[in-house]
Amino acid sequence: MSFSFCNSPHRFKGILAGGYSGLSWAVDALLISLVLTAVGDDSIASVLGISMLHDGFAALWLLLLLYFRGRVGQLSAITKSRDALFCMLGALLGGPLAMTCYLLSISNVGVAVTTTVTASYPLLGALLSVIVLKERVSRRTWIGLSVCLVGVVLTAYTPEQGGGEFTFSSLKYAMIAALGWASESVVCAYGMRSDKITPSTALLLRESTSAVSYLLVIMLLGSGLVELKPIISVFSTSVSVLYLLALTAGVGMSSFLAWYSSIDAIGPAQALGLNITYSAWGVILSLLFLNQPFHLSVFAGSLLVLLGVCYAMLPASKSSSSSINQ
Repeated sequence: MSFSFCNSPHRFKGILAGGYSGLSWAVDALLISLVLTAVGDDSIASVLGISMLHDGFAALWLLLLLYFRGRVGQLSAITKSRDALFCMLGALLGGPLAMTCYLLSISNVGVAVTTTVTASYPLLGALLSVIVLKERVSRRTWIGLSVCLVGVVLTAYTPEQGGGEFTFSSLKYAMIAALGWASESVVCAYGMRSDKITPSTALLLRESTSAVSYLLVIMLLGSGLVELKPIISVFSTSVSVLYLLALTAGVGMSSFLAWYSSIDAIGPAQALGLNITYSAWGVILSLLFLNQPFHLSVFAGSLLVLLGVCYAMLPASKSSSSSINQ
């Protein structure tokens, strides 16, 4: 059998990058959960403050990376390009909108449920890539992503005594985050189409724009930086928490960089399909390190997500490839 998705080194690297982005994003969610617990304040201002510091630290990590690669001098010209504007727009969708809702969801319903529900964004991303980028998405990919969506719905189902109920109202933040990330992937893919902006540069624009946007939103809340007093108090009394957040940002940066590289190599639809393996990793890590209770529905949902991804990434047979990719 010929595995068409590995028929070139560039494509193979894109697949590896997509898989790594899923694992590392689950680790990032685990570390963020520890930071939120240490801060002990789940107000919107605190969540925005942690998001701002997370993306700010990530931007610093990226600056160091670009410095060692000798690309810092190119930033001035790149930031003035039209493509950079699309990367910045993606930052607003994936940063202040999606990341804030993601953290609020972790605070409200935990890592396992949040990571699995937000894994629905590849289905939205695939749809948007067809509409906006005119990308061809195979029937197999659509079926695989649909199986992922079933897994997400199953995760949202929580049985109670005497029956069960769908708790979609409590998952609204995770769903908004999914929509934001789906939009970000397509907008940034459009910005990187001309090859003038590398994935690392696009990510630096994303993290910098996101951090500045968070700061502006915090200042517009009314009380401004006064709202960040709980966070400042924790970081001033426990520097280790600040170090943990910096480490978390480094892990998150590597995850996003791998994701952007995968989008650039194999397109948004398949890159998103690989990235959502973080939902299964999130369930495993939360069970191992956060002592979160085991729920069969969450486990089954994460398993379906993984199966859907595996099915979507299988190569189409030569005899049917022409009909599938219409």
